[in-house]
Amino acid sequence: MPVNSNTIDWIFGRMCVRYGAAWAAKWGGADLDAVRDDWREELARCSRESILYAMGYLPLDFPPTVAQFHAICLRAPSPEPALQLPAPPADPVRVEREIAKMRARQAASPKAWAYRLRDREAEQRKGEGANWHNGILTKAQRDMWRAALGFNSCTAIADAMQEVSA
Repeated sequence: MPVNSNTIDWIFGRMCVRYGAAWAAKWGGADLDAVRDDWREELARCSRESILYAMGYLPLDFPPTVAQFHAICLRAPSPEPALQLPAPPADPVRVEREIAKMRARQAASPKAWAYRLRDREAEQRKGEGANWHNGILTKAQRDMWRAALGFNSCTAIADAMQEVSA
């Protein structure tokens, strides 16, 4: 990618912010257009990524020359192409089995999830070793299943729990 004037202007602007007067003093009485042309020629074969890399690894104490900056660009890691393996062929038996599961879920009650949460809470209340991964419901889960199944009062919830426990 050829480095254009906008790129050089951006680099010079960042250098001016980073190094202040030391950057301006580095060029003394030199023709600034000639300095910019020199940087453009020197960085002509540098990629955008390598220039960005170099901007992240500038010397702390002094502004670099174009040769020093170019050397930092050359240290940038080369982007490695992502290794892509071909997708394995689909197992027709497994595909049919998964499609059957999806169809069964679609045919099930739209509130089946609420009944499952209610049953988990009932198990938790029975004290059958419910813990974070197999039974304890969050407050949000409790509120959601109760609202979905129309249990708004404590007595209705207690009745539902008795029904599940029986």
